[in-house]
Amino acid sequence: MTITDLEKISLKLDMIPCEYNLEDKIIEKIEKAQRHNARIKLEFFGVSLFAIIGIGVSIFAKIFSDFQNSVFYDYASILFSDTRFALTNWKPTLLLLVESAPILDIFIIVTIVGVVLYLLSKTTKEASIFLQHKLIYK
Repeated sequence: MTITDLEKISLKLDMIPCEYNLEDKIIEKIEKAQRHNARIKLEFFGVSLFAIIGIGVSIFAKIFSDFQNSVFYDYASILFSDTRFALTNWKPTLLLLVESAPILDIFIIVTIVGVVLYLLSKTTKEASIFLQHKLIYK
């Protein structure tokens, strides 16, 4: 619900005769529910973000050691040490690089980075909503 939705509700409630302060109580309950919802989402996404980052550190360490143990570095060093050889035999060099690259590890890294960025965006969005409600309706 946005502020304009609250204004529409307020206008419709003005048309209905009711007891004293009932309109204020209804709007206050709606705002309280919105703050509560934003707080729950903020806590969920924040905890999820920290958990993924914590797990991601150990996964990155394992993947980094796998990269160092693979022959990918050996084939990639050919590109930088002897560029003439790499350019002359570009097809076999490229095939060796592709075959030796730890594709699953690269996929895991990209997935973890994507999840962290998604959770970070959701956390900042919910934090801004929560703080906006906290500052406006305090």
